[in-house]
Amino acid sequence: MAEIRIDRASVDDVRAIQARRHADDLTMRLSLVSADGGTAWIARDDANVIGLAACDSMEEERYLGDVYVAPSFRGQGIGTRSEERRVGKECRSR
Repeated sequence: MAEIRIDRASVDDVRAIQARRHADDLTMRLSLVSADGGTAWIARDDANVIGLAACDSMEEERYLGDVYVAPSFRGQGIGTRSEERRVGKECRSR
């Protein structure tokens, strides 16, 4: 397996992965708001987008609102590594 990179997600990244997973309208809108606010991340295996994590906040609380890993990459710890390496740290600091 190639090294998994975690990058900040653009609105286009979010649209692409959420369309591929057939996300409902609410999930899509919340993820787009996170991407627009700089609190959404994608996991990449080489050039392929294989996962998404979006951080949200409500008043003083921060939480990981959406995590998705492509089915063929599940069970490899990608979601956990994403949260540990980047998403969790940046979500907590906002």
